Amino acid sequence: SYALVVEFVMDILQHLWANLEETVWTGRPRGDFYAWLEEYPAQRARFHAMLARLAGALAPELRALLDPAPGVSILDVGAGHGSYAAALLEALPTAASTLLDLPGALEQAGNTLTERGVAGRARCQPWDAATAPEIEGGPYDVALVLSLLHGFTPAQNAAILRRVHDALAPGGRIAVVEQILGAEGATPSGEAFLRLFSLNLFHGQGGQVWGQEAIMGWLAAAGFGEITAYPLVAAPTDQVIMARRR
Repeated sequence: SYALVVEFVMDILQHLWANLEETVWTGRPRGDFYAWLEEYPAQRARFHAMLARLAGALAPELRALLDPAPGVSILDVGAGHGSYAAALLEALPTAASTLLDLPGALEQAGNTLTERGVAGRARCQPWDAATAPEIEGGPYDVALVLSLLHGFTPAQNAAILRRVHDALAPGGRIAVVEQILGAEGATPSGEAFLRLFSLNLFHGQGGQVWGQEAIMGWLAAAGFGEITAYPLVAAPTDQVIMARRR
């Protein structure tokens, strides 16, 4: 639950806030959280282990919403710990997945896929969301963009979603999971944490907790249609926003 996230923020990230005042005054981020994680393997492993535990609660809901065909080809963008791809591959014995992320994160994803016995149907491909190069392989049937967009600027997010759109087969679907301020069912403490989280995202990465309207706008501009948002019972501050390549 959020207790895991709060513990990580307070115990690991607080030393990155030494120049927070400068960020507030200048309006410019002062760090790169993902680059920092790449340099500190122990913190990176703890970070992805925390997210993997949270993913365990969300994966069943996501799978039910996607309801993918048995032999689906899955693109997991910013795969991190690899738990979502592993859960889908476990449920779909003839499916295959390509996982994209930075090399350090893919090391963790590879361990997850191996531990869960699905590594033979998965491919880990280095890819930097900050620059969003063309995505190799495909076309894919389903794309996962899970808890990724909050780490980047509007221009970067627009570029990421255009690349994902181009990598999907016609009619292919995308599932975006993000925290949403003002989400139905969110508690006051959940909302308060999201505001703290958003400040940390901006200070460390230049991102923030984006609104539903912004995310839907990036999807539409990238060429997606049938854009629909669904609440997540296991995480009341989160939503799945699904769309289809026209």
